[in-house]
Amino acid sequence: MTSDDEQDPWARFKKLPEHERFLIQALKGVEAQQQEIRYQYQLEVLELNKKYAGLLDPLYDRRKAIVTGDSLPNETDLRAGEKGLRKVLGKEFQPQPPTRRPLANNGILNFWLAVWMNHPGLSMIITERDQKALEYLIDIRCAYFTGRSGLPVKQSGLSYAAAAAKIAGASGASNALAIIGTSGVSDDDIGYKLSFDFLSNPYFTDDTLEKSYYYKKGQVDEFGEFLYEKSVGCTIHWKNGMDLTAYEGSKEDGDELPVSFFTFFGPKSLPSESEVDNMTDEDYTDLLDDIEGDFECGGDIRDEIIPYALTYLIDPPQFDDDDSDDDENNEEGEEDGDEDEDDDENEEDSD
Repeated sequence: MTSDDEQDPWARFKKLPEHERFLIQALKGVEAQQQEIRYQYQLEVLELNKKYAGLLDPLYDRRKAIVTGDSLPNETDLRAGEKGLRKVLGKEFQPQPPTRRPLANNGILNFWLAVWMNHPGLSMIITERDQKALEYLIDIRCAYFTGRSGLPVKQSGLSYAAAAAKIAGASGASNALAIIGTSGVSDDDIGYKLSFDFLSNPYFTDDTLEKSYYYKKGQVDEFGEFLYEKSVGCTIHWKNGMDLTAYEGSKEDGDELPVSFFTFFGPKSLPSESEVDNMTDEDYTDLLDDIEGDFECGGDIRDEIIPYALTYLIDPPQFDDDDSDDDENNEEGEEDGDEDEDDDENEEDSD
């Protein structure tokens, strides 16, 4: 079993010979120069995505027009789609002949809700009440701000490496707690923004809900990836009595927000320094888990839901339960081990 000293960087460093500590200091300086180049690389990746986003944006507009019923499919769409569906559905798929094609496009009912519910992770944050509201969702887009122009640019959905799991790493507690904020986009900000377009609905008056994620300027992590700095949501203007995130009890009584996808957009307040000092380890862990989950959710929407919506609609990835079964077996094994230790202790006491 690994001791706390063995996990502590300083404890490991001070055990090294003095000349090796001296050399490691120099190597850290070399690494800092490498990180500067890696940061420039990430900026170039954003610019490359910007280039190809211009090609993808009209196709997302076309997708929206077909899904909402604003446009009929054309022959180019149908021919390419026939080939694609044959690969997914096999020989059983038979395209409709021209004589049987609909003369009007009624759209695809609940397209984005169905896509969302087929995602193994994101479906877990949708309640039955949320589903009713998400029936009015008609489009999801991702835009990014490159830090050079300061202007949001439609993004293709190409994946950046997920950094959420690293938010509680070497940067420490003060950095982790500074991730969520409320500032607007400035000329040198870099990051991305998610936009959700809705039809007029009985729940809120907003046509679009937004959530922005910001990267730290001038920094990458130890693996050369952007570091997340903060996320900023928006205020939802709920109609009377329709707030899906409303308290059912009294805040004074300690009632918590109900679990709802729409809390994803709500403002998140950071504790003050004095509150952080008074936080228990459990509360601090819960806070980090909340931040990590927020970034993972945004990344899944950006990298999976938006670019691969149709895949999640008709042929979603299949995940087996092996991992969860292994976790359960490990937990059961630990419990059995604990019970065996208790039995041994009882036998010793009886002796």
